[in-house]
Amino acid sequence: MNVTLFEIFAISLVLLVPESLSDSLYLSHRRCSPLGTSVVTSRPDGSSDSCTCHPPPPPTTTIHPPAHKWGRRHRPPKATWKCTTILAPTMKAAPTATTNGFENSLVLVKEAKVKLRRIGVQGAPIQKGQPKLGVENGPMLIRSSGIVEFLQDVGHDILDYGNIHLGEVFNAASVGGNVSIHDPADVGEATHHIYNNTKQILEEHRFPLTFGGDHALAIGTLSAMSEYYPDLAVIYIDAHADINTVDTSPSGNMHGMPLSFVINDLYGSNSNLTDYFSWVAARIPANNVAQIALRDVDPGETAIIDKLGMASFTMRDIDRYGIRRVVDLALDRIKGKTRPLYVSMDIDSLDDMEIGSTTGTPVPGGLTLREVLTMIEDLYRSANIVGFELAEVNPALGSEVAGRRVAEISRHILSCVFGSCYGRRV
Repeated sequence: MNVTLFEIFAISLVLLVPESLSDSLYLSHRRCSPLGTSVVTSRPDGSSDSCTCHPPPPPTTTIHPPAHKWGRRHRPPKATWKCTTILAPTMKAAPTATTNGFENSLVLVKEAKVKLRRIGVQGAPIQKGQPKLGVENGPMLIRSSGIVEFLQDVGHDILDYGNIHLGEVFNAASVGGNVSIHDPADVGEATHHIYNNTKQILEEHRFPLTFGGDHALAIGTLSAMSEYYPDLAVIYIDAHADINTVDTSPSGNMHGMPLSFVINDLYGSNSNLTDYFSWVAARIPANNVAQIALRDVDPGETAIIDKLGMASFTMRDIDRYGIRRVVDLALDRIKGKTRPLYVSMDIDSLDDMEIGSTTGTPVPGGLTLREVLTMIEDLYRSANIVGFELAEVNPALGSEVAGRRVAEISRHILSCVFGSCYGRRV
């Protein structure tokens, strides 16, 4: 291959000449005409040069130079390029909204650093929403992962409120409907305590981070969150719809009913339980709730979801569109990018192969850990997350190895809620 001297010279310019000088060389070969012409050249670092054709400077003397001995005539001054460098834009955190002095916004621009938060950690060791023992130790297993210490090490202001005292009522009761609703008095008292504790965390201007406990805890957390944030949007990540009422529940287990208590479109659906849940006010519109990862929905729940026109996304939807598209669709449906967002997650949303049966109602064909982390990271970057809960972790089920694995999975998920996904820190 023959390379000419001119080609060698051109390559040398590209490799050796500084960017600003190479831009000048490029413009030196471009005629500066007409006056006022503008040219913008970009650089690899994102900055650019904006150059404008300026008229020649006025002559400083009227004396003509002597003719050259070879007779070359004098050339008048030419118009010249004048350039200004425009720096690349820097990435900054978006302005934060404030409610009662509490900075709510987690909306960041692209790869900006994580926003350090004031976080209130609480354990909700509720077990009576379902029949299997051990879920009351879920908060202990999650804490054993070192998540609280990790978030402190990142720089967040953490206050651990410990496990919530859930009351002294332990008498089973049965109430109307198609089947007996199990332990409504216990669940009513326990969730009332969860409501009060979550409300305290919010009033102290902290981000409520709740470790469960069965998913009936959402009756308390969502009641407090929707009271503090009247326009609250909710992402509910679960294999089950958890929207059964007294009349539709096939099992009578209250961990499958929390949404029916807090969605205002279903007000009165559980009127038989008013004596135990008189403190609950259904404030959240059905249009503000999106469900993700559904794959085990009862017939009565399907009828309710269809009637209310809720944003519900099954695992088939995730297979079809991909998790990132589903997250985007869900946020658009509930306007979750423009209002405070609460995320309620059941560990059974993950595939049983991921969590090793360490939950009370595992369902095959669920989310992978990678899909969950991608989903949480997209929520973190796209929405204003104001609270998060992880429910249904049961260390009494599955093997000891599976328990350690779920603890590690929990740590990864909860780290990602605050911007430290895939082990990354600030």
